[in-house]
Amino acid sequence: MGIDCIPLDGSVEPFHANWGGWAFIMRTLLLAGADLSEASGTNDGQIVSAETARDWAKRLRELLSRKGPLRLRVAKYPDALYQGGYNYVPVVDFTQADVEQRVLNKLQLGWEVSIQEQVSSYAGRIVPEKNIVVEELSKEDRKFLLKFARFCERSGGFAQC
Repeated sequence: MGIDCIPLDGSVEPFHANWGGWAFIMRTLLLAGADLSEASGTNDGQIVSAETARDWAKRLRELLSRKGPLRLRVAKYPDALYQGGYNYVPVVDFTQADVEQRVLNKLQLGWEVSIQEQVSSYAGRIVPEKNIVVEELSKEDRKFLLKFARFCERSGGFAQC
């Protein structure tokens, strides 16, 4: 179950993500300021153009290369619906950026919110700040996002099936 990304360039292997992985990719792209109008939350075959796929790859690589407070991290919060009792969401601490970068983020993304607001928005409920633990992005998550970026660069666009 999940999304199979079928490349329009037949020489590239398809990319598969389970629903949790696909949500993680989409949320990360949102944090990177990507246009998600071609993204699909279902296996309906909707096409992501080659141009959009290359843009997604570029934005993911840029976000993953950031250092300091604007780097990509994950927030862990209690959620009984998930195995182990916790859910994870990618976050960026916009509030720690200098003023110039904060203005740029607001212009590019249209918003600038705290980690607590990002987690609450994702969870669909208010998650108290004291219940949120921010961790570094794991090597596995980094590898997963880079694999998707490589796929996007080489796919020639893809269908979401």
